[in-house]
Amino acid sequence: MHGATFSSIELDETSPATAVQIGSPITQKLAMDFLILATRRGLIKCSTDNGAGGLSSSIGELATISGGAVVELEKVPLKYPGLRPWEIFVSESQERFSLAVEPVKMAELMALGQEMEVELTDIGYFTSDGSLDVRFDGKSVARIDMEFLHNGVPRKVLEAEWQKPTAQEPALPATLDHTDVLSRLLGSLNICSRESVIRQYDHEVKGRTIIKPLMGATGQAPQDAAIVRFNFESWEGVAVSNGILPRFGDLDSYDMSAGAFDEAVRQIVAVGGKLPNLSYGDGNFWSVNDNFCVPDSVYDPATNPDGKLKLAKLVRMCQALRDATAAYCIPLTSGKDSMKNDFKADGMKISVPPTVLYSMTAKIEDVRRTITSDFKQADDVVYLLGETYDELGGSEFYQLFGSLAPTCPRCGSRKPKPSTHSWVRPTITASSSPATTCRMVA
Repeated sequence: MHGATFSSIELDETSPATAVQIGSPITQKLAMDFLILATRRGLIKCSTDNGAGGLSSSIGELATISGGAVVELEKVPLKYPGLRPWEIFVSESQERFSLAVEPVKMAELMALGQEMEVELTDIGYFTSDGSLDVRFDGKSVARIDMEFLHNGVPRKVLEAEWQKPTAQEPALPATLDHTDVLSRLLGSLNICSRESVIRQYDHEVKGRTIIKPLMGATGQAPQDAAIVRFNFESWEGVAVSNGILPRFGDLDSYDMSAGAFDEAVRQIVAVGGKLPNLSYGDGNFWSVNDNFCVPDSVYDPATNPDGKLKLAKLVRMCQALRDATAAYCIPLTSGKDSMKNDFKADGMKISVPPTVLYSMTAKIEDVRRTITSDFKQADDVVYLLGETYDELGGSEFYQLFGSLAPTCPRCGSRKPKPSTHSWVRPTITASSSPATTCRMVA
């Protein structure tokens, strides 16, 4: 219980240890393999995971498609005995999913679950009566109007105020010892080798990792993105990259967000990935997951006097994300946010800088046609593509001289205008509704 609230509170000796779940990687792998196979066989109409709100989240979301649901809590498998109905409904559940399944496909789905050692339970059905009816032993313990459930809570009206920070170019020495500067840069924690950390983790996936974090003749050259082969029956694979530029946010969080997105794209292109386009059916699939990490952005003159600026930075990050996904035609398929990253102790408050991390994936048609970043032979040529500008703001080089400088690298035009990309929101339709055709499986 309280796994979600636990992640946003300050930790001290009174913090409940039971709020953190210990994941089961074996159960997770079995569930993943089962879901992939069941989806390929057309046994699942739609699904979602049981996140911080357990069944209340997953069923509450799925029921918006049909317009209602009936949940029979006494049928739900319990990890701990003696849970009360409301605890069963809202407990956070790792490695658990809720599925919408057509009755005619239930037997085949259950048989597949038994074959793959994945526990499945029929816990209710979807309706179209506009309410979420939660029952226990045949008695209704909660009946909530769907409109009120999703739209009934009053929305906060928050204040945001953007002010571009003042920064100046640093006063560089008349002469620079380039060897000393290079040595100091290579020793920066943001540039130096991560080998000591990487070696502590297993980055092999069933012997299918094609490009690993470290490659090259000596196995020490850092790579732009990882490549993992899907299976041994084909040469198809997936590229995985990340982009994060927290220091740019001190200048403009729009540039920081757009730059991090672009960084993740460039990493995949660097290993051989092809940019997505609007031609459907070409097998060139990309997706991105955002992870916002920001402090409390609710303005309070006494406890959070810079709340308006923090919220403005979040708004600009979201504007850049919208523009970047539209410009690159890369769908935002998932995300996570942590919105209360503040620490208070001994009268001092420390807030994390508003930051966003982008994790990106792209399908690779042939992993044999990918490339690593290390030099392959003597006299390899290094090319500079495009133009460079006076945009060293937020760089490690300027950090050596204690300066941010006014301008950081910008994506596309040197003077980007937020929200200028034209885009069309797709319309999603379904051939039939789960309201009268689907059972609920957990």
